[in-house]
Amino acid sequence: MRTTPSLYAADPLHLAEALGSAAAAGADGLHFDVMDGHFVPELGLNAVQLERVLAASDLPIDVHLMTSDNRRSADVFALPGVRTVAFHVEAQPEREGREILALIRARGPRAWLALSPETEVGLLAGFGGELDGVLVMSCRPGERGAQYIPTTPERVREVRRLVGPGPEIGVDGGLTPERAGACVEAGASVLVLGRSFFGGGDGPVGGDEPG
Repeated sequence: MRTTPSLYAADPLHLAEALGSAAAAGADGLHFDVMDGHFVPELGLNAVQLERVLAASDLPIDVHLMTSDNRRSADVFALPGVRTVAFHVEAQPEREGREILALIRARGPRAWLALSPETEVGLLAGFGGELDGVLVMSCRPGERGAQYIPTTPERVREVRRLVGPGPEIGVDGGLTPERAGACVEAGASVLVLGRSFFGGGDGPVGGDEPG
């Protein structure tokens, strides 16, 4: 099991300190939220910030794309040094999704699909062995005031039954120690932390808190 603090939940004026805090706390990586204001209402981190984080930190980076044009986004954000890139399965037809998974892998990162709370788990069925991981959103991504969904552990079990033992499963959104424990027991191996790691006030919510 690994934990990855979400940089979007950190103080944007003190990102360098946030990188140091994550490393000092023994984080297993950094979660990097990309939002386009179209697929989700909010705007997230950008490519220039990603390049600077990669240059400043030795921690692996997990990129979460909350964008409508995932082919373009993958082309921009699947950079050397990025560990994983996740994009939403519901954002494009299955055939295009396969092509984007292949594009990500060709660039070096592991290729994940993300699953919004309202998205049917069955959409993952067509991807077979092409998946390195699935990011289960436990609250609505990129949405202010979104709340943790209590049925998330059962959703994790459903994903595990469908994808089998190989792909990793991450959970992203509103995690407390109790909720995280239930998700790990259900089969999750990656936990995305936001305000629960960095502290802070009323930021955007949807991936412990941002997405």
